[in-house]
Amino acid sequence: MQEFLIYLLMMIKNKIFKVIKKAFIIPILIVALFISLSPLANIIAKISLSNTSYPYPRINAQTPPLYYPTPDYGYFTDNYSSSEGNFVLPKGLNGSTQKKANIYSNGSYFVTEISNDLDCSNWGNSPSSTQIGAAFIVLTMSGVPPATNTSNPILLTYTSCNNYLNSWEKLVNDYISAGFINLDYVYLTNPTSTDPSYFVNTRAFTTGSDVSTYSCGATPNCGSSYSGGIIPTIAFLNPLDPSGTPLYVIKYECGNPVGTLTSLPSLTPPTCSVLVTPELPLSDQSFTITITVNNPSDISLSLPTVTFSGTPNNPPITNENNGVYSVTLGGQPPGSYTFTFKFTYSDGGLISNSNCSNNTTIIPIYYYPYFQVNGSDTQVGLGFCGLSSNEPTASIYGWNHNGLNNSFNQGAGDQYGSISPGFLFGFDSANINGDSNPLGLSFSNVNNSPLGPNSDNPGSGLFGGFFKSLPPCGNNYFPSNTSLLTQITQNSNSNWFRSSGNYYVNGSFNINRPITIPQGVDVNLYVNGNVQISNNIQLNNLNAKTVSQLSSFKLIVERGNITIDPKVREIDGVYVAEPYKRNGGTIYTCGTTQPTTDCNTPLTVNGSLVANFIKLWRTSGTVGTSNVAETINQPPSEWLSSINNPGPLTINSIQNLPPVF
Repeated sequence: MQEFLIYLLMMIKNKIFKVIKKAFIIPILIVALFISLSPLANIIAKISLSNTSYPYPRINAQTPPLYYPTPDYGYFTDNYSSSEGNFVLPKGLNGSTQKKANIYSNGSYFVTEISNDLDCSNWGNSPSSTQIGAAFIVLTMSGVPPATNTSNPILLTYTSCNNYLNSWEKLVNDYISAGFINLDYVYLTNPTSTDPSYFVNTRAFTTGSDVSTYSCGATPNCGSSYSGGIIPTIAFLNPLDPSGTPLYVIKYECGNPVGTLTSLPSLTPPTCSVLVTPELPLSDQSFTITITVNNPSDISLSLPTVTFSGTPNNPPITNENNGVYSVTLGGQPPGSYTFTFKFTYSDGGLISNSNCSNNTTIIPIYYYPYFQVNGSDTQVGLGFCGLSSNEPTASIYGWNHNGLNNSFNQGAGDQYGSISPGFLFGFDSANINGDSNPLGLSFSNVNNSPLGPNSDNPGSGLFGGFFKSLPPCGNNYFPSNTSLLTQITQNSNSNWFRSSGNYYVNGSFNINRPITIPQGVDVNLYVNGNVQISNNIQLNNLNAKTVSQLSSFKLIVERGNITIDPKVREIDGVYVAEPYKRNGGTIYTCGTTQPTTDCNTPLTVNGSLVANFIKLWRTSGTVGTSNVAETINQPPSEWLSSINNPGPLTINSIQNLPPVF
């Protein structure tokens, strides 16, 4: 009750002053005060509770009034008044107390002045009138949502003050940079209007009280000495309609906002991101393009128009959800495709540079060339005895269809077994049985990889591996004594290709013309250096009727590499590249550099490839088709011919078995 009496005396004192000024009758005022007794008591109770519960000044903005004299903004305290009040900024803008305000020469002066008035570094329990006024301007311009009642205030502390101020400075500077500010705006009022745009927001008391609104009809010329309702102001314009009603207007003279307080929408343009799933789609694989829009300014966007250089040219939006748009496309032939989308919106030209206005994404549908091994197993990890040690992490990597459209065998793999101490990635086994069991002859296929229980997952390209029971090493095929071999050079008579023998070349060698080994001829060529194969090498075994009529060709290279020219289509026989003290030991199926467009000719090897590394670099075809880049066939003639001409290969045993029907 004591608090109420103190408050009532303060109100009477202020009212008496205004009554004398306005020549009203005192008894009428007293009656009005006692009629409002009950709501005033309720408000004072809230003040008492708030002051003990919330040590910092707070903003407790109630719903802004639709028309005068409904109170009010509930600013910092629960006091309010429907009468004309004081300056929001005691010294006005630019320190002006003149009838005609000083006009800023630059909008940055406004930012600097409000920042200095707010003075966050000295914000405390008892902020000054200037600080409170500046806080009101910052928060209402920023569109900080008002609290709904006194039990849920917005507290201003040193930290939150700086956070609000930093955001406000960026917002206002964006408007200044974009030209949406008028530093000499003439605001015309209508003293008889009840339209909210003609209200003036003012401090009801000198210190520590609310900011209320009053109508321009409350006093002549909206409380200023200007005539004709003309008020010099600083105005922030509507980006969508710069020549229309401003969003936020402030009087120079007193810093009081004029009219409806419309916060400034962000001028940050929307940004768009594009995601293609899967990231690298196969040629016969459907894929989804997802457009995600970040729209901080909440600009109204239409559905994007979409064009695609593949099929169809104008695909529809298949899904739209809260700024995320999806387009699903079917498989496309290998190539490079463009996907373009464009949002249309009305923004006054403000964000024409946004990447949402015209965005083009390149979507490559790559060729995924693959190799196939037929008629034998594929094994990696063995070293050459005496030359190189086993490699415990050696792996086989290829491109496989991975079960897409229920297909595995239109991708890298082996008809029979696949043996690897490391990964079998994108390389299936037992594909002679079709797609029924792509892990059927993978060694191993018992989920013992570092990836754990899901390591055997053909749908993800994991086809087993990590087989640890390898022999100590593989054979060394190069003879220790080359003196018993027939030595030839690059310029030697080429008849050696037409007669059986063990030949030796000390240095690099280029097979630069087509070679056909006649029936019954066995050629074993040992080269101490690099070998370039520039033409096809074929065995004439098509019409052989006996084992003795079979021909064979074995190329054994040490201290060098075997490089196959891009235009070569077929090589028959056994090709071995052995390393020596880390030199050589690699077979390249298409030159010695990275694959190029020249490597799109398919290669067929009728025989075997044995090397420290095998670089399968042909680019013809792609998974999901029957076009294979490298096909390695091991025909029966390869080991049958070794019965009469073992050469560097050794047959341990031969056993006849009955046919299986």
